[in-house]
Parts: sequence; structure tokens; C-alpha cells
Amino acid sequence: MCHFQAILGESQVKVSKHLAYLRQRKLVVAVRRKKWVIYSLPARPSRALAANLHCLAACAADDRLLRRDLTRLSRTASAVADALICAC
Repeated sequence: MCHFQAILGESQVKVSKHLAYLRQRKLVVAVRRKKWVIYSLPARPSRALAANLHCLAACAADDRLLRRDLTRLSRTASAVADALICAC
């Protein structure tokens, strides 16, 4: 959840509530690994979810906030990858 907070610039409470909403509707899958909860898209997303993700990807290039979040995501992913390499 901390990565979502960093990327979106939102509070833990807000992110947690949104993730719970998405989990309840089976829009994301959550797997617990020790202290971490790993969120991902379902292996077989519904047609509605797939259509919405496609639309979101198409809109990302034109929306300032989505571009900002994608930049933050890229930085966070790089930092996480670096941390995993250092931990080995």
C-alpha cells in the first residue's frame, strides 16, 4: 500500500478504502506475503474491466494527472527493483 500512497500522493486510509472497494468487486486480487499485500489485476479480467483498462490506457497520454502518476509509478518501480537487487 505504501507504493500506492507514494505514486498517488494520497493517505493510507483513502488508498486502503479504494483497494477494499476494488477487491470486493473483484477488480483486483490481493495476496498476502508476510507483512506485504500484493495487489494485481485478475488473471482473467471481465470484459467490462478489460474495456475500462483499455480506455484508461488510451486516455493516459492526454491526462496530466495520469501522466504524473505514470511517472511516479516508473520511479517507484525502479526504486523497488533496486531494493530487491540490493537485498539478494
